[in-house]
Amino acid sequence: IVADVSGMPLLHFKNVNAAYGDALMALSTVFGMDVAREVLELRRQDPENASLLEPSTVEYEAYAEQRSRYRSLIRLCCMDNE
Repeated sequence: IVADVSGMPLLHFKNVNAAYGDALMALSTVFGMDVAREVLELRRQDPENASLLEPSTVEYEAYAEQRSRYRSLIRLCCMDNE
C-alpha cells in the first residue's frame, strides 16, 4: 500500500515486523546511526532478506484525490503556523 500510495518503490524486508524499526531506533541511540545503517545495508544485500516492491500505476492513480486532499491540509496547517 505504501508503494502504491506514494508511487515510489519500497524495499521490503522479509520476516520483519514493527518491532524491528523500534530495535533499530534503540540501536542508533546507543551506537549511532552509522551502526543502524550498517545493519540495514547487510540485510539489503542478501536477496533472501529483502525484495523491491514496485508501485502499481493503477493503484497510484486511484489515490490521486486523497493525495490532493492531504497536500491541501498540509498547506493549510503550514499557513496557520506562519
